[in-house]
Amino acid sequence: MPSLFEDLIQNIPAIFYRCDCDEHWTMHFINRAITDLCGYPATDFVDNQVRTFASLIHPDDVEYVDESVNDALKQKASWSLEYRVVTRDGAVKWVAETGAGVFSATGEINFLDGFICDISERKKLLLEIETKQDSLADSENFLSAVMKTAVDPIIVISQTGIMEQFNLAAERLFGYKAIEAIGENVSMLTPAEHAHKHDGYLEQYLETGEAKIIGIGREVKGLRKDGSLFPMHLAVSEIKHADGRSSFTGIVRDLTEQKRLEAELAKAHKMEAVGQLAAGIAHELNTPIQFIGDNLHFLADAFKELREVVSLNNQLVCQFQSGEDPVLLLEKLQEKAVSSDLQYLIEDIPQSINESSDGVGRISGIVKAMKAFSHPGKTNKESVDLKKMIESTLTVARNEWKYVANVETDFDPDLPVVECFPGEINQVILNLVVNATHAIQSRQEAENTSDKGAIKIKTFKENGFSVIAVSDTGCGIDEEHINKIFDPFFTTKEVGKGTGQGLSMVYSIITDKHKGRIDVESVLGEGTTMNIKLP
Repeated sequence: MPSLFEDLIQNIPAIFYRCDCDEHWTMHFINRAITDLCGYPATDFVDNQVRTFASLIHPDDVEYVDESVNDALKQKASWSLEYRVVTRDGAVKWVAETGAGVFSATGEINFLDGFICDISERKKLLLEIETKQDSLADSENFLSAVMKTAVDPIIVISQTGIMEQFNLAAERLFGYKAIEAIGENVSMLTPAEHAHKHDGYLEQYLETGEAKIIGIGREVKGLRKDGSLFPMHLAVSEIKHADGRSSFTGIVRDLTEQKRLEAELAKAHKMEAVGQLAAGIAHELNTPIQFIGDNLHFLADAFKELREVVSLNNQLVCQFQSGEDPVLLLEKLQEKAVSSDLQYLIEDIPQSINESSDGVGRISGIVKAMKAFSHPGKTNKESVDLKKMIESTLTVARNEWKYVANVETDFDPDLPVVECFPGEINQVILNLVVNATHAIQSRQEAENTSDKGAIKIKTFKENGFSVIAVSDTGCGIDEEHINKIFDPFFTTKEVGKGTGQGLSMVYSIITDKHKGRIDVESVLGEGTTMNIKLP
């Protein structure tokens, strides 16, 4: 287990450190995520072997960082700050750091502990957003300049689908020069399976007003000049001209980086979940380890008693062979058999061995489940057995639910294997089980009862989908909230119990990555069922 958690710390995409409180930030430990940030190996910074961490901090930010940390240490408080670092290749990156001092019993500072995240993309994104907001506030006379300088591609088409404007960002994204694109049908920017439908969508909208994408916005695939596909968000708005004609403006946002960040966030969320489950897993391991230890002590004592009985028995055999009178030794052997409670040992030793063997099996099962749950996800889908996946996740999360609810499973024995991303489906199941547990706890608190609730997980086949249904007898979801539960950062839990990201991530994993569906059935005060449908 220690090597597993060491691997987790090393693989988390954030920098964890422990250092001295000195001008160099002399590192005792720093994980290898520092290499991804600055390009230098982590060993460079340990005991300042090659360079100091302080040397990374941008010269203009050194005073601010020192003052912020020292002010926090004077108050024995944690600090959170943002500053710049200079990488190995001279690039400047923004980081966010949260840390705290570790003090001795006498109040002396021993170490500084903290973690650091690269927020360069977030800073860049904020800068882009501010630029857009400023641009939109300008007058109509500035619109032509916006077209040329906009960060996002902007394409204007006629009502027949012919491109009329194609800005510089569109040139960079799609690989076509404006002169190549203008006058051509916009369908050239979409994959072949969708291109032939595009003109039909426009005609249908103009005739009936039924919008497939206009005024709505959606995620679609884009096609570059070189033939490569990429994910993009397309928002289309209609412009009505005085002569009755319509033009359509499409603003495209490349989602390639966002998808990468979402994958990193999902990985970080999974590692966070593993960390939160660590104490429970340790407890689950401790129980069998404890009774294995007790049984080993018993077996050691039993072996000592049996060895003495065997020794007396061997002496008795020798006396018989030599013709000596065995009466005294026989009495001694009988007394030892009684004092050792030989009959009890004969009956209890096999039971202790069996219990210990069962305990080893339980430990092995927990470790295997943890290994399966924390295994890094692959880029391609795999054929998996949903039953085994659900069972391993329930094992990992057992300490979360066992005091709150009884878990019942009902697996369809004829359910075929499912093509999916196993690590992400594990995360979905874990989130739903933890949510069900919290919902039951909320109902118990509201009704002032300690009666256990119930969580039922069922798998079955329905209309071409493999379905995982997770039901609970919790507090249920208010009707006014049920349409918001998959929105990012929306939560009805009390502070400290929910970030509002779990169900949002579940929705993204199921609908975006697996092209599946998730349905919710809930009755306030009675419980909720989440139906995960995988194609």
